[in-house]
Amino acid sequence: MDDFRQANSARMDPSEAKRVRTVHGFVPRQDPVFDYLMAQACTGRLPVHRAKIPLDLIIPFDASYRPQDLPIGRIVLARVVEDWNRGITPTVRVYPRKERFVLSDDYVYYEAARIAAQACLPCLVLGEADVPGAADIHGPLSLGEVNRALGPI
Repeated sequence: MDDFRQANSARMDPSEAKRVRTVHGFVPRQDPVFDYLMAQACTGRLPVHRAKIPLDLIIPFDASYRPQDLPIGRIVLARVVEDWNRGITPTVRVYPRKERFVLSDDYVYYEAARIAAQACLPCLVLGEADVPGAADIHGPLSLGEVNRALGPI
């Protein structure tokens, strides 16, 4: 199956997704702060909260990364928007910075939410979620919940 058809299938195997990102340049700049916070969260040294964050409070770490500018990105975005419209809402990972939240991964979900005109994104907040505008804040999560929610790093 070619990469574009695979990306458009219902679910892509994580190893295949990694290969598509690598082969097609589908990778944003690395955020060392995000990497550090993920490691701290997965070892229980940083609290993690669930919250609904308004899109206008989320800023992408790599503003130049635009999945919609790549053919494979448009295919993946279309699939994620379909999921949104069917009620399947992914949770993205963010961290607080001043009065906003930084998104360093999950750019496709962020862009899909914008395309689907979603007001908020369900988020796992690495750190405190006490920025004005954050809603439905739950946590901190237990270490087991954190590791299940964040998955392997």
